[in-house]
Amino acid sequence: MLYLSFRFKSDLKVSNPNRMKYEIMVILDPSKTEKEHEKMLDEIKKLFADNELAFVEEDVWGLRKLAYKIKGFTSGYYVVMNFEGEGTSLSKINTELNLMSQTGLVRYMLQKMPEDYALMRYDRKKEE
Repeated sequence: MLYLSFRFKSDLKVSNPNRMKYEIMVILDPSKTEKEHEKMLDEIKKLFADNELAFVEEDVWGLRKLAYKIKGFTSGYYVVMNFEGEGTSLSKINTELNLMSQTGLVRYMLQKMPEDYALMRYDRKKEE
């Protein structure tokens, strides 16, 4: 069972109202090491920074079982990250992320989020 905790908007840092919010969930190759996962996440953060999107926060879910096989994997290393910015070059970001799929990025989903959105954190303790 998956539990998410909610934080009120008032608990978050005040952000520029003209900037759009984006969330990306990535699933990384589970056979890679923790160091390789960190390197891949740093590459993703750099990609967003290079495209004028500022990193806001991340929620590492860790190794989780997949509902169905993806590229032959039955599990994956999940991470959710939030970014803010103008988002004028999302097609370039998508292209780069598709290229990363050859080096350990199993799947990703990039979405524009509503203005009042706050990251809901995965709570492993409640699951146990």
